[in-house]
Amino acid sequence: MAEEAIKSLPGLLKERPELRWERYRIISEEFVRRDELYEYMKRSDEGFERLFKELRESREESNRRFEAMDRRFDNLEDWVGRVVGGFQRRAGRDIEDAIAGTLRIGLKRDIK
Repeated sequence: MAEEAIKSLPGLLKERPELRWERYRIISEEFVRRDELYEYMKRSDEGFERLFKELRESREESNRRFEAMDRRFDNLEDWVGRVVGGFQRRAGRDIEDAIAGTLRIGLKRDIK
């Protein structure tokens, strides 16, 4: 019975064109129409573009923040170098004086 209906459907649709729209309505409830698919794809593309744009902007902002942090660390590194370097120079002279004093006492000589 189903096979007979399927075979007779094209002829029936030609004889009664109003049935085409009924058939189209029933099928379109189950399947996406081409224009609906294209509209969905267009909205999806726009959404992806918007997402990619936001990701690019976020990455650029992160890069700017890291560059600013690098500049601050460079300033900090310079400051630490000056402070530690000055300490090393002062400590170095004191250690040299302590060693010279120890040698003076041990050797009973004047060592500078």
